[in-house]
Amino acid sequence: MRRRDVPAVFLAWLVPGIATSAIVKPLPASAKLRHRLSDAQVFALAGRKLGMSKSDAVLLADFARLLGSRHADFIAGLTDQVAMHRVGDTITGEGTRPGTMSYEASFFVLGPRGAMFAVVKSGRFGADIAEFGDVGLLAAWTVRHRYLEFTDLDE
Repeated sequence: MRRRDVPAVFLAWLVPGIATSAIVKPLPASAKLRHRLSDAQVFALAGRKLGMSKSDAVLLADFARLLGSRHADFIAGLTDQVAMHRVGDTITGEGTRPGTMSYEASFFVLGPRGAMFAVVKSGRFGADIAEFGDVGLLAAWTVRHRYLEFTDLDE
């Protein structure tokens, strides 16, 4: 354990129920998973909500492959969605689970050549963050900034 972690561990032991954040980074293998939509089909998603059309079945299956056992949490986090929007050469989307004060939420980015990235936020105060897919999609500052705002790492 690193020395700077000692106060946080002691405080968590001293004050039960304190929220400590945990960001689980994606496995390298998940960065290689790709969605099966063409770039034109991805850009056509702008202004829509994921899962509102039968044509989204392929994309939902791709997210199921990417997220594995966390797929149900991801879909639950998209219950109250905002419309997807285009940011540069990517499409971003996000939503929350009603009644959780945005502590349970999902965020995703679809990029060119099938690249995909997803985040599932859960736990007490939304402090447990699981990432899946290609983090290279966060290279563009506007996408990264939206990700940081979603995870409450940038106010």
